[in-house]
Amino acid sequence: MLTLSFFGGQYYEDYKSPETRYLSNNYSIGSIYSIIDTCTNSDSIFMWKAVYRLKRQICICALDACQDKYRYGELEKNAKLFSYELVKCRAKYTLPGLKMF
Repeated sequence: MLTLSFFGGQYYEDYKSPETRYLSNNYSIGSIYSIIDTCTNSDSIFMWKAVYRLKRQICICALDACQDKYRYGELEKNAKLFSYELVKCRAKYTLPGLKMF
């Protein structure tokens, strides 16, 4: 019975709603989606699929770097932290002379 309760509890932890489920560094699934979506679609213009994918990859790179360095509360208070990581990732993924953002 104890083993069943443990696995049942783990199942519950894995399938909470996105608003309440947090990862180890306090980034909720909803906040991760929102950050990536806002970063990728911030200018609301038409872009080719390849450009969209590259832009999304840059945003994911920046968020990964932020998750390793900052708790969500720090990032929420100071958006410049994300912008700094975004610039570094943009340099990593963008071809010279290609204007992405």
